Amino acid sequence: MRILLAHKTSKLETLMEHHSAELEALLRKKDPSVATLKDAHQRHQGNLEKTIETLEALADVKLTVLPRHKVDKIEGFDLVVAVGGDGTVLDISHKIQTTPLLGVNSDPVKSVGYFCATDAMHFSSVLAKIHAQDLVPAKLMRFQVAINGVVNSYPILNDILIAHENPAAVTDLILSLGEFPPETQKSSGVWVSTAAGSTAAIRSAGGYVMPLESRDVQYLVREPCPPHIGAYRHLKGIRPLEAAPQFTSRMEAGRVYLDGPHVSQPLNLGDVVSLEGSAPDLSIFGLLEKNRD
Repeated sequence: MRILLAHKTSKLETLMEHHSAELEALLRKKDPSVATLKDAHQRHQGNLEKTIETLEALADVKLTVLPRHKVDKIEGFDLVVAVGGDGTVLDISHKIQTTPLLGVNSDPVKSVGYFCATDAMHFSSVLAKIHAQDLVPAKLMRFQVAINGVVNSYPILNDILIAHENPAAVTDLILSLGEFPPETQKSSGVWVSTAAGSTAAIRSAGGYVMPLESRDVQYLVREPCPPHIGAYRHLKGIRPLEAAPQFTSRMEAGRVYLDGPHVSQPLNLGDVVSLEGSAPDLSIFGLLEKNRD
């Protein structure tokens, strides 16, 4: 069995690499801004090492271990193990087409881990269930983003945010929804999520939690600015992917943020954002509805 283990780099390691002098000074002062970094790093590192040891002890496993930022296109593996939290699972999911994914929460003390099936302590028992075919992967719907009809995004597992590139500026969009007249809206942005992403930011903004097996998408206009006359009709809703809203930019400096803050695409005046159903489902082990309460 060929397994890729992709792991996050702890915040402490990342800061040490780029801001070592400043970080060391804060650590010496026991500044509250860095008070939890060492403990979190140690928990992550210990759980990562335990997970690797478990896999190395298996005779039929050919193991490849990489930090997640060094993982490119994933091919030729029977299983991908993502060690970290939901951010690591999201990052790795963008590089997966059909290979099953298993998330291992490396810091269950602090990390929510909606997409993580297990932690290092219970990892071996979950592996045994997978090997015995007692645990089958769930299939999560994903979509891709098209701008002016051109798809150039990786598969979206959680959500996108359409907004002005300046978070203090107004987001100005025309929302087009099937048979309804287009509606010009001003707000702080629009969330669009999958069912899997409906427990994330869109729920915090007032959205609904959707069943994991749903093939629909949900949209929600964030902090709408009331129009001068009347009221907006389409501030949130759940639609089939093929009937998802389209968004026309009335901004010269908009962005589409893809599954978080790290990757985005520019939106210019007149650009049209639409959703495409060409992305394959993500196969992921151990995703439980009870984690979504």
